[in-house]
Amino acid sequence: MVAGETWTLMFKETRIEKWDEQLDEDEMTDPENNLVRLILYIYSLDSFLFSAVDYALKSGDMSKTSTLGPYAKILGSALRSASERRKDLVPFGPHFKVSLYRGGLLSEPQIEEYRKIVDKKDFVQLIGHVSATTNKETALEHILDKKLEDGLKPVLFHLIRWDSPKCYYVVDQSPFPYEQEVLLHDGVRLFVLAMDEKEEEGKMYTVITLKNW
Repeated sequence: MVAGETWTLMFKETRIEKWDEQLDEDEMTDPENNLVRLILYIYSLDSFLFSAVDYALKSGDMSKTSTLGPYAKILGSALRSASERRKDLVPFGPHFKVSLYRGGLLSEPQIEEYRKIVDKKDFVQLIGHVSATTNKETALEHILDKKLEDGLKPVLFHLIRWDSPKCYYVVDQSPFPYEQEVLLHDGVRLFVLAMDEKEEEGKMYTVITLKNW
């Protein structure tokens, strides 16, 4: 099946009839819009598209604009504002003021950069849309089951009480529902509240506790 036929089938399956018409900002932030839901679903597949968008955001590669620009625009708008319109989230839904987790491997100099701003007014800023989870065990699996490269250490990021309806999106239509994925918008600012060393199954890891701006 060629690429064009694949997209046509996907639009058909998601009941998108006017797929070639321009969306306005209201449509791009509508969590019930089938095209928006499709774009979020595709991004959560962890495919080449995720890697391409992530690289372009982190590197500032403007050469991707002509091909990925429209997709990235809708994705960014949805992650920034669609949650405000989800009746199951705000103001007292099950995912409001929830803790989020993300596992990663960092070098000691990278960890030290976080340590310098613990409990201070400085903040760290996420570059690229970042995947997190409401399931701590899922995040730990990503770091404790990996073979460590030289100089890298396992780190668990713990984002406590995410209390803003903006800049995050609970991926309820994820192809991997057991991951309980939450996507954070590019550019989110976080305060570093604390850092601790923990042990799990005989393996040590660093916990970095953060709070959204």
